[in-house]
Amino acid sequence: MLLVGRSDTLNQASEAISKDTTTEVKLCMGNVEERSFWNDLGRDMREVDVLVNAAGVAHSSLLVTTTPIMAEQVIQTNLMGTIWGCQIIAKAMIRQRREPSNTACIINVASLLGVKGGRGSTVYAASKAGVLGLTRSLAAELGPSNIRVNAIVPGYVETSMTEANSNHTKAMTQEARSAALQSIPQERFGTPEEIADAAMFLATNAYASNCVLNLDGGLSAV
Repeated sequence: MLLVGRSDTLNQASEAISKDTTTEVKLCMGNVEERSFWNDLGRDMREVDVLVNAAGVAHSSLLVTTTPIMAEQVIQTNLMGTIWGCQIIAKAMIRQRREPSNTACIINVASLLGVKGGRGSTVYAASKAGVLGLTRSLAAELGPSNIRVNAIVPGYVETSMTEANSNHTKAMTQEARSAALQSIPQERFGTPEEIADAAMFLATNAYASNCVLNLDGGLSAV
């Protein structure tokens, strides 16, 4: 298993995974928004079974007050980084000439905001809507090569960003968290483990392609 990213949390993720499995975990630090990073990574890939594109940056502001630098960072990381990862790793998957009984899988993590939109999330929502369009088109392109492409669409998930009064610079206020909880039919946020369970389903179900799984506690229904 190879974990790719530019955050120190990779070490924490590696330690957590190592506790639950005997699979060897390797780390690769880099900037996923840069195509050159993916090119270097792709050259070293010999066999890839599953790619999960989960990197992303969030930003909240009205479009008229969003700076060009911030808009470009969100699009480059959330959308272009996912495009480059899919393009280059898909080439490695195609070279393996897989059989229908041994499919590969690409899983892109989008967001409910990419479907519903929301005030102050214009650029972020656009980047995640692009991820969904990429997923659907790529499922059609790569299907004949026995490569499946799917997406997960999370709503609110328990992280440092949604924990009220946490040390995260963009953490939710208690008022915002309470309002979000009241809007969710299940009246709770999802957990990272529940998102991981969805990824495992998509990775292992050989007939799952062009699947878009909403994990939002029913928020998309209201």
